[in-house]
Amino acid sequence: MEHMLHENIRALRKKRSLTQEQLAEAMGVTVGAVSKWELAQSMPEIPLLMELADFFDVSVDALLGYQMRSNDLQSTIQRLKAYRQNKQAEDGIKYAEKAISRYPNSFEVIYHCARLYFVCGLEARNKALLERTLALQQHAIRLIDQNTDPEVSGLSLQIDVAETYLMMGEHQKAVDELKKNNPCGLNDALIGFVMSTNRLDGKEADKFLSKALVSNLISLIRTVTGFVNAFANQNKHQDAIDIFGWLEGILSGLGKPGQVCFLDKLLASIQAGKAQIYTLMGQREKARDCLVQARRMALAFDAAPDYRVTSMRYYSGSDASAYDDIGATAMEGVERMVAEDDGKTLMALWQEVCHENK
Repeated sequence: MEHMLHENIRALRKKRSLTQEQLAEAMGVTVGAVSKWELAQSMPEIPLLMELADFFDVSVDALLGYQMRSNDLQSTIQRLKAYRQNKQAEDGIKYAEKAISRYPNSFEVIYHCARLYFVCGLEARNKALLERTLALQQHAIRLIDQNTDPEVSGLSLQIDVAETYLMMGEHQKAVDELKKNNPCGLNDALIGFVMSTNRLDGKEADKFLSKALVSNLISLIRTVTGFVNAFANQNKHQDAIDIFGWLEGILSGLGKPGQVCFLDKLLASIQAGKAQIYTLMGQREKARDCLVQARRMALAFDAAPDYRVTSMRYYSGSDASAYDDIGATAMEGVERMVAEDDGKTLMALWQEVCHENK
Protein backbone atom coordinates (compact mmCIF):
# COMPACT_ATOMS: atom_id res chain seq x y z
CA MET A 1 0.00 0.00 0.00
CA GLU A 2 1.08 3.59 -0.57
CA HIS A 3 -0.24 6.86 0.69
CA MET A 4 -0.38 10.44 -0.56
CA LEU A 5 -0.92 12.25 2.72
CA HIS A 6 1.19 15.27 1.83
CA GLU A 7 -0.63 15.82 -1.47
CA ASN A 8 -4.04 15.37 0.13
CA ILE A 9 -3.39 17.81 2.96
CA ARG A 10 -2.27 20.44 0.47
CA ALA A 11 -5.21 19.78 -1.89
CA LEU A 12 -7.82 19.81 0.90
CA ARG A 13 -6.35 22.99 2.40
CA LYS A 14 -6.48 24.76 -0.94
CA LYS A 15 -9.99 23.49 -1.58
CA ARG A 16 -11.04 25.25 1.63
CA SER A 17 -9.09 28.37 0.54
CA LEU A 18 -6.96 28.17 3.69
CA THR A 19 -3.38 29.33 4.12
CA GLN A 20 -0.81 27.17 5.89
CA GLU A 21 -0.99 29.63 8.77
CA GLN A 22 -4.78 29.22 9.08
CA LEU A 23 -4.54 25.42 9.04
CA ALA A 24 -1.74 25.49 11.58
CA GLU A 25 -3.84 27.67 13.88
CA ALA A 26 -6.86 25.38 13.51
CA MET A 27 -4.76 22.31 14.36
CA GLY A 28 -2.78 23.98 17.15
CA VAL A 29 0.60 23.42 15.48
CA THR A 30 3.29 25.60 13.93
CA VAL A 31 3.32 26.76 10.33
CA GLY A 32 6.55 24.84 9.95
CA ALA A 33 4.79 21.61 10.92
CA VAL A 34 2.13 22.11 8.24
CA SER A 35 4.83 22.94 5.69
CA LYS A 36 6.71 19.72 6.50
CA TRP A 37 3.50 17.69 6.17
CA GLU A 38 2.87 19.10 2.71
CA LEU A 39 6.50 18.53 1.65
CA ALA A 40 6.35 14.92 2.90
CA GLN A 41 9.18 15.65 5.31
CA SER A 42 7.13 14.49 8.30
CA MET A 43 3.75 13.02 9.19
CA PRO A 44 1.20 14.14 11.81
CA GLU A 45 0.88 11.95 14.88
CA ILE A 46 -2.14 9.61 14.89
CA PRO A 47 -4.33 11.90 17.08
CA LEU A 48 -3.59 14.78 14.70
CA LEU A 49 -4.38 12.61 11.69
CA MET A 50 -7.80 11.97 13.16
CA GLU A 51 -8.28 15.68 13.87
CA LEU A 52 -7.24 16.56 10.32
CA ALA A 53 -9.66 13.99 8.86
CA ASP A 54 -12.47 15.38 10.99
CA PHE A 55 -11.54 18.96 10.10
CA PHE A 56 -11.62 18.23 6.37
CA ASP A 57 -14.72 16.00 6.77
CA VAL A 58 -13.09 12.91 5.23
CA SER A 59 -12.13 9.48 6.54
CA VAL A 60 -8.58 8.82 7.75
CA ASP A 61 -8.13 6.33 4.91
CA ALA A 62 -9.16 8.98 2.38
CA LEU A 63 -6.83 11.52 3.97
CA LEU A 64 -3.94 9.09 3.76
CA GLY A 65 -4.95 8.18 0.21
CA TYR A 66 -4.33 4.51 0.73
CA GLN A 67 -4.76 2.40 -2.37
CA MET A 68 -5.71 -1.18 -1.53
CA ARG A 69 -4.38 -4.03 -3.64
CA SER A 70 -7.08 -4.04 -6.29
CA ASN A 71 -7.08 -7.78 -6.93
CA ASP A 72 -7.82 -8.66 -3.29
CA LEU A 73 -10.35 -5.89 -2.83
CA GLN A 74 -12.15 -6.51 -6.11
CA SER A 75 -12.38 -10.25 -5.53
CA THR A 76 -13.94 -9.53 -2.14
CA ILE A 77 -16.51 -7.22 -3.71
CA GLN A 78 -17.33 -9.73 -6.44
CA ARG A 79 -17.95 -12.43 -3.84
CA LEU A 80 -20.22 -10.10 -1.86
CA LYS A 81 -22.20 -9.39 -5.03
CA ALA A 82 -22.45 -13.10 -5.81
CA TYR A 83 -23.74 -13.95 -2.31
CA ARG A 84 -26.40 -11.24 -2.68
CA GLN A 85 -27.47 -12.22 -6.19
CA ASN A 86 -27.63 -15.92 -5.30
CA LYS A 87 -29.45 -15.16 -2.04
CA GLN A 88 -26.95 -17.14 0.04
CA ALA A 89 -27.83 -15.43 3.29
CA GLU A 90 -26.01 -17.48 5.91
CA ASP A 91 -22.71 -17.88 4.04
CA GLY A 92 -22.95 -14.34 2.71
CA ILE A 93 -23.29 -12.77 6.15
CA LYS A 94 -20.34 -14.77 7.49
CA TYR A 95 -18.22 -13.63 4.57
CA ALA A 96 -19.43 -10.03 4.91
CA GLU A 97 -18.29 -9.83 8.53
CA LYS A 98 -14.83 -11.11 7.55
CA ALA A 99 -14.71 -8.55 4.73
CA ILE A 100 -15.65 -5.75 7.12
CA SER A 101 -12.90 -6.82 9.54
CA ARG A 102 -10.37 -6.82 6.72
CA TYR A 103 -11.51 -3.61 5.05
CA PRO A 104 -13.29 -1.61 7.79
CA ASN A 105 -12.90 1.70 5.94
CA SER A 106 -13.29 0.70 2.32
CA PHE A 107 -16.36 2.35 0.87
CA GLU A 108 -16.95 -0.37 -1.71
CA VAL A 109 -16.79 -3.16 0.84
CA ILE A 110 -19.03 -1.42 3.36
CA TYR A 111 -21.51 -0.42 0.64
CA HIS A 112 -21.83 -3.93 -0.80
CA CYS A 113 -22.01 -5.49 2.66
CA ALA A 114 -24.90 -3.12 3.42
CA ARG A 115 -26.69 -4.21 0.26
CA LEU A 116 -26.17 -7.86 1.14
CA TYR A 117 -27.51 -7.36 4.65
CA PHE A 118 -30.51 -5.43 3.32
CA VAL A 119 -31.55 -8.25 0.97
CA CYS A 120 -31.05 -10.86 3.69
CA GLY A 121 -32.94 -8.81 6.28
CA LEU A 122 -35.75 -7.97 3.88
CA GLU A 123 -36.40 -11.52 2.72
CA ALA A 124 -36.13 -13.00 6.23
CA ARG A 125 -38.03 -10.05 7.78
CA ASN A 126 -35.22 -9.97 10.31
CA LYS A 127 -35.04 -6.65 12.14
CA ALA A 128 -31.58 -7.39 13.57
CA LEU A 129 -30.16 -7.78 10.06
CA LEU A 130 -31.86 -4.56 8.98
CA GLU A 131 -30.40 -2.74 11.97
CA ARG A 132 -26.98 -3.97 10.90
CA THR A 133 -27.81 -2.74 7.38
CA LEU A 134 -28.59 0.69 8.76
CA ALA A 135 -25.29 0.89 10.64
CA LEU A 136 -23.36 -0.10 7.50
CA GLN A 137 -25.26 2.39 5.33
CA GLN A 138 -24.46 5.20 7.73
CA HIS A 139 -20.80 4.14 7.74
CA ALA A 140 -20.81 4.13 3.93
CA ILE A 141 -22.12 7.70 3.99
CA ARG A 142 -19.11 8.71 6.06
CA LEU A 143 -16.83 7.10 3.46
CA ILE A 144 -18.62 8.54 0.40
CA ASP A 145 -15.56 10.58 -0.64
CA GLN A 146 -13.97 7.29 -1.76
CA ASN A 147 -16.84 6.45 -4.10
CA THR A 148 -16.10 6.26 -7.83
CA ASP A 149 -19.42 4.77 -9.02
CA PRO A 150 -21.43 7.48 -10.85
CA GLU A 151 -24.67 5.65 -10.03
CA VAL A 152 -24.04 5.97 -6.30
CA SER A 153 -24.08 9.26 -4.38
CA GLY A 154 -24.62 10.64 -0.93
CA LEU A 155 -28.23 11.25 -1.92
CA SER A 156 -28.78 7.66 -3.09
CA LEU A 157 -27.29 6.40 0.18
CA GLN A 158 -29.63 8.60 2.21
CA ILE A 159 -32.56 7.16 0.25
CA ASP A 160 -31.23 3.67 1.01
CA VAL A 161 -31.31 4.58 4.70
CA ALA A 162 -34.94 5.65 4.35
CA GLU A 163 -35.79 2.36 2.61
CA THR A 164 -34.20 0.45 5.49
CA TYR A 165 -36.21 2.41 8.06
CA LEU A 166 -39.29 1.59 6.01
CA MET A 167 -38.56 -2.14 6.01
CA MET A 168 -37.95 -1.95 9.79
CA GLY A 169 -41.42 -0.52 10.30
CA GLU A 170 -40.00 2.89 11.30
CA HIS A 171 -42.38 4.70 8.97
CA GLN A 172 -42.08 8.21 10.38
CA LYS A 173 -38.28 8.01 10.37
CA ALA A 174 -38.44 6.83 6.75
CA VAL A 175 -40.65 9.76 5.76
CA ASP A 176 -38.46 12.26 7.63
CA GLU A 177 -35.36 10.94 5.87
CA LEU A 178 -37.05 11.06 2.46
CA LYS A 179 -38.28 14.61 3.01
CA LYS A 180 -34.77 15.76 3.94
CA ASN A 181 -33.39 14.27 0.73
CA ASN A 182 -36.02 15.13 -1.89
CA PRO A 183 -34.49 17.33 -4.61
CA CYS A 184 -36.86 18.01 -7.55
CA GLY A 185 -39.53 15.91 -5.85
CA LEU A 186 -37.47 12.74 -6.37
CA ASN A 187 -39.13 10.93 -3.45
CA ASP A 188 -42.66 12.36 -3.74
CA ALA A 189 -44.25 9.07 -4.79
CA LEU A 190 -42.57 7.07 -2.02
CA ILE A 191 -43.34 9.70 0.62
CA GLY A 192 -47.00 9.77 -0.41
CA PHE A 193 -47.15 5.98 -0.50
CA VAL A 194 -45.66 5.55 2.98
CA MET A 195 -47.81 8.29 4.50
CA SER A 196 -51.06 7.02 3.00
CA THR A 197 -50.34 3.34 3.63
CA ASN A 198 -49.55 3.98 7.28
CA ARG A 199 -52.14 6.73 7.81
CA LEU A 200 -49.59 9.29 8.91
CA ASP A 201 -51.23 12.37 7.35
CA GLY A 202 -53.86 11.93 4.65
CA LYS A 203 -53.89 15.50 3.33
CA GLU A 204 -50.10 15.75 3.15
CA ALA A 205 -49.97 12.33 1.49
CA ASP A 206 -52.36 13.60 -1.20
CA LYS A 207 -50.08 16.59 -1.80
CA PHE A 208 -47.03 14.41 -2.37
CA LEU A 209 -48.96 11.88 -4.48
CA SER A 210 -50.39 14.66 -6.66
CA LYS A 211 -46.94 16.07 -7.34
CA ALA A 212 -45.66 12.58 -8.09
CA LEU A 213 -48.56 11.97 -10.48
CA VAL A 214 -47.63 15.01 -12.56
CA SER A 215 -43.87 14.38 -12.60
CA ASN A 216 -44.27 10.69 -13.39
CA LEU A 217 -46.78 11.49 -16.11
CA ILE A 218 -44.27 13.84 -17.75
CA SER A 219 -41.60 11.15 -17.50
CA LEU A 220 -43.96 8.55 -18.97
CA ILE A 221 -44.86 10.77 -21.93
CA ARG A 222 -41.18 11.38 -22.70
CA THR A 223 -40.40 7.67 -22.36
CA VAL A 224 -43.18 6.59 -24.70
CA THR A 225 -42.28 9.29 -27.24
CA GLY A 226 -38.69 8.07 -27.14
CA PHE A 227 -39.83 4.50 -27.74
CA VAL A 228 -42.03 5.59 -30.65
CA ASN A 229 -39.10 7.36 -32.31
CA ALA A 230 -36.80 4.38 -31.69
CA PHE A 231 -39.36 1.92 -33.06
CA ALA A 232 -39.97 4.07 -36.12
CA ASN A 233 -36.22 4.26 -36.82
CA GLN A 234 -36.05 0.45 -36.62
CA ASN A 235 -39.16 -0.06 -38.80
CA LYS A 236 -40.98 -1.58 -35.81
CA HIS A 237 -44.12 0.29 -36.76
CA GLN A 238 -46.64 -1.93 -35.01
CA ASP A 239 -44.70 -1.61 -31.75
CA ALA A 240 -44.88 2.18 -32.14
CA ILE A 241 -48.66 2.01 -32.67
CA ASP A 242 -49.09 -0.33 -29.68
CA ILE A 243 -47.13 1.79 -27.23
CA PHE A 244 -48.95 4.92 -28.44
CA GLY A 245 -52.21 3.10 -27.71
CA TRP A 246 -51.02 2.18 -24.22
CA LEU A 247 -50.26 5.84 -23.47
CA GLU A 248 -53.62 6.89 -24.92
CA GLY A 249 -55.43 4.64 -22.47
CA ILE A 250 -53.59 6.15 -19.51
CA LEU A 251 -54.12 9.75 -20.57
CA SER A 252 -57.79 9.18 -21.44
CA GLY A 253 -58.34 7.66 -18.00
CA LEU A 254 -57.01 10.79 -16.33
CA GLY A 255 -59.59 13.08 -17.92
CA LYS A 256 -62.78 13.93 -16.05
CA PRO A 257 -65.88 12.67 -17.87
CA GLY A 258 -67.56 15.38 -19.93
CA GLN A 259 -64.87 17.97 -19.18
CA VAL A 260 -62.00 19.40 -21.20
CA CYS A 261 -58.56 18.55 -19.82
CA PHE A 262 -55.12 19.80 -20.84
CA LEU A 263 -54.29 16.17 -21.69
CA ASP A 264 -56.80 16.34 -24.57
CA LYS A 265 -54.34 18.53 -26.44
CA LEU A 266 -51.69 15.84 -26.16
CA LEU A 267 -54.18 13.13 -27.15
CA ALA A 268 -54.90 15.03 -30.37
CA SER A 269 -51.17 15.06 -31.15
CA ILE A 270 -50.93 11.34 -30.41
CA GLN A 271 -53.62 10.71 -33.03
CA ALA A 272 -51.55 12.71 -35.51
CA GLY A 273 -48.48 10.70 -34.51
CA LYS A 274 -50.33 7.44 -35.10
CA ALA A 275 -51.38 8.75 -38.51
CA GLN A 276 -47.69 9.30 -39.32
CA ILE A 277 -46.88 5.69 -38.40
CA TYR A 278 -49.84 4.25 -40.32
CA THR A 279 -48.68 6.21 -43.37
CA LEU A 280 -45.26 4.56 -43.10
CA MET A 281 -47.04 1.19 -42.88
CA GLY A 282 -49.02 1.96 -46.06
CA GLN A 283 -52.33 1.82 -44.16
CA ARG A 284 -53.98 4.90 -45.64
CA GLU A 285 -57.47 4.41 -44.21
CA LYS A 286 -56.22 3.95 -40.65
CA ALA A 287 -54.05 7.05 -41.03
CA ARG A 288 -57.08 8.96 -42.27
CA ASP A 289 -59.23 7.79 -39.35
CA CYS A 290 -56.55 9.02 -36.93
CA LEU A 291 -56.49 12.43 -38.61
CA VAL A 292 -60.27 12.68 -38.30
CA GLN A 293 -59.93 11.95 -34.58
CA ALA A 294 -57.02 14.39 -34.22
CA ARG A 295 -59.01 17.20 -35.87
CA ARG A 296 -62.11 16.55 -33.77
CA MET A 297 -60.16 16.47 -30.52
CA ALA A 298 -58.10 19.56 -31.39
CA LEU A 299 -61.18 21.60 -32.27
CA ALA A 300 -62.94 20.51 -29.05
CA PHE A 301 -59.98 21.52 -26.91
CA ASP A 302 -59.33 24.81 -28.68
CA ALA A 303 -62.99 25.79 -28.30
CA ALA A 304 -62.58 25.93 -24.52
CA PRO A 305 -58.93 25.26 -23.59
CA ASP A 306 -58.27 24.33 -19.97
CA TYR A 307 -54.63 24.17 -18.88
CA ARG A 308 -55.32 23.80 -15.16
CA VAL A 309 -53.64 20.75 -13.65
CA THR A 310 -56.74 20.37 -11.48
CA SER A 311 -58.67 19.47 -14.63
CA MET A 312 -57.02 16.05 -14.31
CA ARG A 313 -58.58 13.28 -12.24
CA TYR A 314 -57.00 12.30 -8.91
CA TYR A 315 -54.91 15.48 -8.68
CA SER A 316 -55.55 17.43 -5.48
CA GLY A 317 -52.51 19.71 -5.31
CA SER A 318 -52.16 23.41 -6.00
CA ASP A 319 -54.03 24.93 -8.94
CA ALA A 320 -51.01 25.21 -11.25
CA SER A 321 -51.07 25.49 -15.04
CA ALA A 322 -49.72 22.86 -17.43
CA TYR A 323 -47.53 23.87 -20.35
CA ASP A 324 -46.14 22.10 -23.42
CA ASP A 325 -44.18 22.58 -26.63
CA ILE A 326 -46.89 21.16 -28.90
CA GLY A 327 -48.01 24.54 -30.21
CA ALA A 328 -50.00 27.58 -29.21
CA THR A 329 -53.18 25.59 -29.89
CA ALA A 330 -54.02 21.91 -30.23
CA MET A 331 -54.76 22.41 -33.93
CA GLU A 332 -51.38 24.04 -34.48
CA GLY A 333 -49.74 21.02 -32.85
CA VAL A 334 -51.59 18.58 -35.11
CA GLU A 335 -50.79 20.59 -38.24
CA ARG A 336 -47.14 20.79 -37.25
CA MET A 337 -46.95 17.00 -37.06
CA VAL A 338 -48.75 16.58 -40.37
CA ALA A 339 -46.26 18.93 -42.03
CA GLU A 340 -43.35 16.73 -40.86
CA ASP A 341 -44.27 14.03 -43.41
CA ASP A 342 -41.64 14.27 -46.18
CA GLY A 343 -43.69 12.16 -48.57
CA LYS A 344 -46.63 14.58 -48.42
CA THR A 345 -49.06 11.65 -48.18
CA LEU A 346 -50.18 12.74 -44.74
CA MET A 347 -50.61 16.35 -45.84
CA ALA A 348 -52.85 15.23 -48.72
CA LEU A 349 -54.94 13.14 -46.33
CA TRP A 350 -55.18 16.04 -43.90
CA GLN A 351 -56.36 18.46 -46.57
CA GLU A 352 -58.93 15.88 -47.63
CA VAL A 353 -60.19 15.46 -44.03
CA CYS A 354 -60.37 19.22 -43.45
CA HIS A 355 -62.24 19.76 -46.75
CA GLU A 356 -64.81 17.08 -45.98
CA ASN A 357 -65.47 18.37 -42.47
CA LYS A 358 -65.84 22.08 -43.12
